[in-house]
Amino acid sequence: MTDEFDVELRRRLGGLAAAAPVDGSGGLARVASGVSPGRAARRLAPGLLVPAVLVVVIGGALLVGAGQQPKATPATSQSLLPTRPANGPVTTTHVDGFFELTIRSEHDRYAAGDPIVVEASLMYHGPDATVEICHDRGGPIMFGIREKIFGAIELAPASQLMFDHGTLTRDVPLTKAFAKSGGYPSDDPAAPSFRAFFADPTLRLPPGTWHVYAVAASCSPGPLLFELNAEIEIVVDA
Repeated sequence: MTDEFDVELRRRLGGLAAAAPVDGSGGLARVASGVSPGRAARRLAPGLLVPAVLVVVIGGALLVGAGQQPKATPATSQSLLPTRPANGPVTTTHVDGFFELTIRSEHDRYAAGDPIVVEASLMYHGPDATVEICHDRGGPIMFGIREKIFGAIELAPASQLMFDHGTLTRDVPLTKAFAKSGGYPSDDPAAPSFRAFFADPTLRLPPGTWHVYAVAASCSPGPLLFELNAEIEIVVDA
């Protein structure tokens, strides 16, 4: 059954995905998901984020504690706060109310073929010791890259099409390493190499300037409702 919170999460995750538009023309190869089932999941209408694409998620996020509802009024949303020391680490943080999303790369620059180490963390800074939030079954944190990889691969947030609930402990980060989700044209001659790219959990990028981002959103009511988007820029040298 769909309730007002289902609709709200669909709207908010849809808005986050719009920040990284996906070209829906032509056929897209579907990529199967590898996420283990969550608890208290509810069905979400298809077509939430990435057209004709299913998600690849490698690894999972750790949720700790037990949930309560905060009583105070959260702060207003704050702007992105980037930091860019020479050759990293580079981070950007976005704050919305009680919640804070930070994306971090181990370095500002990488060599082509090197593993790119990116992770994101979600933190709660409200009055309660723990809170329970409603989020997409794939987890509250998703990743994407604005530019197409090899001119064809789209890396963008993709919904698991169901809801789940998780618990955040005040001032304790929930951290997730970059996980690939998205798709590519199924009729591309390079499709076998694209499949290999998704099969490898390690992120490696060809030379260029890349804008890597993380998004997080909840379908919870009141002060537990948030929408976060943090982005960093990294350079891969030939």
